[in-house]
Amino acid sequence: MQALSLAQVKAQTSLSRATIYRLLDRDAFPKPIREGRRILFIQSEIDSYLAAKVATRDAGAAK
Repeated sequence: MQALSLAQVKAQTSLSRATIYRLLDRDAFPKPIREGRRILFIQSEIDSYLAAKVATRDAGAAK
């Protein structure tokens, strides 16, 4: 299991810090874990989030 920093998640998703936290508040983004002062995200959960976004996009394009 690989953990990602917020900076790595921002780079992978192209989302800003503010947008990530806004999505977290709405339970629309994978929850991070805390390691001391660091906030870490699980790579597989971010991958699943992105895959779901692609599936939603593709489902909309198929209509």
